[in-house]
Amino acid sequence: MICDRFLDSTVAYQGYGLGMDRRLIEYLGKAVTGGIKPDLTLFLDLPVEKGLLHRKHCSDRIEKRPLDYHKRVRMGYFAIARKEPKRLRIVRVEQDKMDTQHNIRAIVDTIVK
Repeated sequence: MICDRFLDSTVAYQGYGLGMDRRLIEYLGKAVTGGIKPDLTLFLDLPVEKGLLHRKHCSDRIEKRPLDYHKRVRMGYFAIARKEPKRLRIVRVEQDKMDTQHNIRAIVDTIVK
């Protein structure tokens, strides 16, 4: 299960972002994890430009990639969420952190109950 929690990110970053073969990534991921998936994955979403502003002082090689790359990664997460809407849930990051936290708790509560 440890490997699978990164599979969505691998598909989004390498598959959608870098254009690598997504089917191959998913096939290998399924082979490595035995098909086990988390019950819930939360994608905290905000516009790419705004997200990169939060990282401007600690950018690494991924943050230094072109804006189009980051937009493809974001679109990749949306595509994964469309394929698995019950598992991968999108949470818009709000100005007020308490609002974002409330939205996360509401989603988690629906899974736990």
